[in-house]
Amino acid sequence: MGPQDQVFTWEEPNTKVVYNFNSTAMYNYWRKHPDCGEEAMVPLSKELYEDTKRDKGIEKHRLDRITKRDLKKYHILWAEWETDEEGEVWHTCFDGSHRIVWAYEHGIFQVKSLIFKKPAWSKCLIRYPDPRLDQVKPNPNSFSGIF
Repeated sequence: MGPQDQVFTWEEPNTKVVYNFNSTAMYNYWRKHPDCGEEAMVPLSKELYEDTKRDKGIEKHRLDRITKRDLKKYHILWAEWETDEEGEVWHTCFDGSHRIVWAYEHGIFQVKSLIFKKPAWSKCLIRYPDPRLDQVKPNPNSFSGIF
């Protein structure tokens, strides 16, 4: 992992398992192995927009920096999960939440995306200490305040 890699942390709501996706590594892996991810234009529903805005730590200063060019240049990255309780496939966005919100608020209702199945995205998971288990000590001198 490089010092500038972007990482998205997500807690699976049912199992409470924490996943740390190295989205920089995933994108780089896809560039070398393009068959590991499916390119698609993903539609944006009002429900996805509202859930993303409410649950994904959207910050105004980051929204203010996004342009239409960013939507054309960068993919939204999704992890595909095999099934849920009803047997349906579902997805987690692990890079691009701010672009999803920005697009929807600017009347753009589909986004350029890469969808990765578990054999691909699992290669780019990284392990951090779980802050819920007291393994992480506060550090006021770091950007995140914990490492």
